[in-house]
Amino acid sequence: MKRIIIYGLLIGSLSVFTGCKKYVEVDPPRTSLNDELVFTDDKTAESSLVGIYSTLNAYSSSFANTQGNFYPSMSSDDLQSSTSSTDADEFKENKLTSSNRIISGLWSQPYSLIYHANAVIEGLSQSKTVSAAKSAQLTGEAKFLRAFFYFYLVNNIEVIK
Repeated sequence: MKRIIIYGLLIGSLSVFTGCKKYVEVDPPRTSLNDELVFTDDKTAESSLVGIYSTLNAYSSSFANTQGNFYPSMSSDDLQSSTSSTDADEFKENKLTSSNRIISGLWSQPYSLIYHANAVIEGLSQSKTVSAAKSAQLTGEAKFLRAFFYFYLVNNIEVIK
């Protein structure tokens, strides 16, 4: 039994000291570009900001479309839903729980877009190849969108609480 423990410790210590660095390094995702490639010219920088706009309009159930207006209106009796779901019923009855998936979307989507806007602002500030006029325009748009997302979150704290 002692021999098994000693061999186990020996093999374990060898694997720790001979570990490969390539197992620790993670390649960037194939579905996204790094900052050096995105902010190389005006077109690619603009496409990064367009990604925020398309996310806002891509889903009819995003916080900026249906969810941000429909569900709070159900809480105030302005709207009634003919469909029944546990998550929507919580809004109707004004008995929201922390496990509600709609509330999760109302919080996670704006914060994800704030992260994206911050990445655009940071990338533009570090880019030396994007024209000054385009950089100023895109930075202004990204800051406005970030302020809009924070405005949304602050104004809906009472609805979501």
